[in-house]
Amino acid sequence: MTESPSQDRGSESHLMQHALRAAGVGCWDLDLATGSLWRSPEYDRIWGTTRTDATMPLNALFAGIIPEDREAVTQAFELASSQGVIAVEKRIQRVDDNSIRWIRLTGQGYYHAEKLAGIAGVVADVTPEHLACEKLRHTEKMESLGYMAREVAHDFNNLLMVIGASLEMLSDQIEGDRANRLVSAMNNGVERGVALTQNLMDFSRPAGAEIKVVNIDRLIASAWLDLIRIAGDTVVVTITPGPLAWCYCADPDQLTKAMTNLAENAREAMPDGGHLVVSTTARHVDGAGAASFGVRTGDYVGISFSDNGIGIARDLIARVFEPLFSTKQDKKGRGFGLSQVYAAASSSGGFVTIESQPEQGATVVIYLPLASSPASH
Repeated sequence: MTESPSQDRGSESHLMQHALRAAGVGCWDLDLATGSLWRSPEYDRIWGTTRTDATMPLNALFAGIIPEDREAVTQAFELASSQGVIAVEKRIQRVDDNSIRWIRLTGQGYYHAEKLAGIAGVVADVTPEHLACEKLRHTEKMESLGYMAREVAHDFNNLLMVIGASLEMLSDQIEGDRANRLVSAMNNGVERGVALTQNLMDFSRPAGAEIKVVNIDRLIASAWLDLIRIAGDTVVVTITPGPLAWCYCADPDQLTKAMTNLAENAREAMPDGGHLVVSTTARHVDGAGAASFGVRTGDYVGISFSDNGIGIARDLIARVFEPLFSTKQDKKGRGFGLSQVYAAASSSGGFVTIESQPEQGATVVIYLPLASSPASH
């Protein structure tokens, strides 16, 4: 049972313990002579461990750090043993739910008889803060890419117009099958270039477009035949509508194109056939989630595309929304499908999530702000 702070007003250390507990910060104390680590109950809560003893060997701390970060933390403690200070921000895997969390661990050395005897400090779960910073960096990166794509698309389109007009005049003046085939091939190249510029413009569409209220279930139903056609004969498509239908959307046509891109991605992820489930769901985003996704707090409608295909490697997920980036090993993909999905969501004030593991399929969800009715503004 937690003691009342009023019972400990005479003890500064107890008051500090209560304050740290209220802030969600755990305490620890490393005895350098024995290698024994004392920790507070809040420390165990952050790590997701069951508390059986207040002390444990320092190696037990290292075991909780994910393998990719473990060496850096080990070296930080080795350096702290001589310098008396430590400050690291790395990832742990919680024991109780196996979730990956970012923790910030800081400490300061203390001395006995002018000799460094131990290091005492605090640990805090900074996952929301870290995710918010990552989201900000990602948003800034995507905005820069969008600006660059818009400028390149504009200039490229002007060049294509000149080339296309020149080819049209040339085709009226040449004779012979071989010459006509060459002009036809060049025209095909121009058409592909026009399609590329359109993809760039779709991705780089600036924010601030007029927001409309859309019935998402009707939108999915109108795209139903296209989704089945794109998914192919070997993929079974199932649609599961949810209870909330109305959402805010900047461009319904862009959103429809994003959905067809997801159906195409799912088909390519299931070359031997499989199952694609399209569903709608609801999600409430609180303050921490809003900071993480870079959106407003509130309720959102999610359009989920879930397949049982080859999946995506974890180290690639952070880049899948970048234009011209493709997860396909043969590099045949154009790399615009998921970037357009990201653009459709962000232009409407929404966001996109993706969960996937190799050989275990993928689930991509487009979240759009919930509208209570068609008359909402």
